[in-house]
Formats: sequence, structure tokens, C-alpha cells
Amino acid sequence: MKKKHYYILLLIISTFLCHLSYAQVDSLAIYRPNIKEYKEAYFPFVKRPVYENNKIRFTVAKKQDSFAKIALETNLDEYDLRKYNDITDWKYEPVEGEIIYLQVKSKKSSVHFHTIIEGESLRGISQRYAVQLKVIFNKNIKLGVPLHQLQPGDKICISCK
Repeated sequence: MKKKHYYILLLIISTFLCHLSYAQVDSLAIYRPNIKEYKEAYFPFVKRPVYENNKIRFTVAKKQDSFAKIALETNLDEYDLRKYNDITDWKYEPVEGEIIYLQVKSKKSSVHFHTIIEGESLRGISQRYAVQLKVIFNKNIKLGVPLHQLQPGDKICISCK
């Protein structure tokens, strides 16, 4: 593929992903984990509880948290935290109970498909399985899944072949 076409495709995908991160803040669009389902994990120099999902370490946002505050408490860069969590809007701040990954999310999961529930966002699904949003997006585009027309009950690929 020519460089020009590659950059145009990259611009289109990044624009689409940007719109996905503007999901409404409701109980399903934001993934709030049940901490009892995850084991605690070690992350150096972190004073807040850290857990593991799909071998990726995360913490949970507290009331009044911001990405800057979490970055400071975890000795990470705010830009990196936003990138790890597929946040492209610099105005967006975490919601209480939201999962915040401290590492780059995986490209694979043990879960192959996910059935859409009313009110879910692709970013929320990405957070649930600790799989990069762009990976879910690309896999489903290749399979011909119309991501802009998803309805409750539709299945999307998380880590299918």
C-alpha cells in the first residue's frame, strides 16, 4: 500500500476511534470491574491496589480521580495512561469505579466473541477484556462487522481467528 493511502486509512481509523471514546457515561459504557473476580498484582512503587486482567495490570478509579492524579500515584506519564486506556479526548476524566490500565492492553484474549448488551460501548468492551480497542476494531472490520450499526444481541470478535 502506498504511504499516502496508509496515512489516509490511519486518519480515518483514528477519527472513528476518537468518536468511540466519547461514549455516554452510564453503567455499561464504562466498564466497572467486580474486584473480587481479579487477583491482586504487584506494580512497583504504587500505593493504591493493583489487580490483573488478561495479564495486564490495572487499578480502579476513585471518586475525584483524574488521569493526572493516577499518573502521579503510579509513577506513570498521564499521556501513557490515556493511551493505555484508549482515551483520545483530553477533557475526559475517569469515572469512580472505572478500570484504569497501567500497561498497554493485550492484542489477544481467552474470550473469542462478545455479545453486545444494551448501552455498551466498544471502549467498555475493550476495557472488560483488556484488549486494545484498535485490535477489536480492526478484527471486526476485516470480518465485515458493521460496527456503526451494532445492536444488542450482535456478536463481535474479541480474539477470534
